[in-house]
Amino acid sequence: MAQNSRLSVTAIIPTHLRDELLKRAIQSVVDQDFPPLEIIVVDDTSSSDTRSIVKAFDKNSPMDVIYMERTNYKESSSPASINMAAESARGNVLAILDDDDYWAKNYLSTVIDQLDGEPADFVVTAMTYFNEKGETWNGKLLPDDYDKRDWLVRNPGMGCSNLVIRRDVFLDVGGFDGRLFVSGDRDLFMRLMKFGARLHINKNRQVLIQKFDIGLSRGKPWRMIKSNLRLYRKYALQMPIDLHYRNWVKFLGYTKAGLLSKTDD
Repeated sequence: MAQNSRLSVTAIIPTHLRDELLKRAIQSVVDQDFPPLEIIVVDDTSSSDTRSIVKAFDKNSPMDVIYMERTNYKESSSPASINMAAESARGNVLAILDDDDYWAKNYLSTVIDQLDGEPADFVVTAMTYFNEKGETWNGKLLPDDYDKRDWLVRNPGMGCSNLVIRRDVFLDVGGFDGRLFVSGDRDLFMRLMKFGARLHINKNRQVLIQKFDIGLSRGKPWRMIKSNLRLYRKYALQMPIDLHYRNWVKFLGYTKAGLLSKTDD
């Protein structure tokens, strides 16, 4: 059982001017039936309001809720913020949550049991999507078999919010590529598989991902395109001709539409 595990969790929440959503995210971590050792909120805006929210949670929560400020950077990037928190984390497991998402109450106890029981180096959990109207539907679930070709074109199902990983493995593979604003999750997954990290897929839909009419990343389409182009250049020499074609069709579609709220990263 998770309560008897030697594993300890640091929950990491990168945030960027989403204070009301951040409150919900933090509360969902505080309410876990397997509480984390600490929660680290990394703010890349130096917002006094965000700092105050985190301090209030720290005062009223049973675990440490830590405000961490990320400054002196050229681009805002959740992956870079996560890397910063991972370096100072006290837990031997990292559980990542985007500030606009939240977890079911039994999420951490489930994935800690799976990390211990398999054993596994990282767990990726099935997602439930929801919108501002309160409607829900099944989100992505990783396929049982890894096919790198799929990951070179799209994201089959690992984001930040549904990733729990042993800290030593995360650091050994170099963490996220902080230059990849929206495609860092795909890059990390491919590097973990190359590294030989042991994956477990949690098919319980315990991670809730908010979908907006205009996606938050897609409100900045050129940054999204830039990030995907960076990922493309990183893996271009590993791609056969048909994957080059599929990627360029995707890039042209992004450019033409400007904003695509339902297309895979």
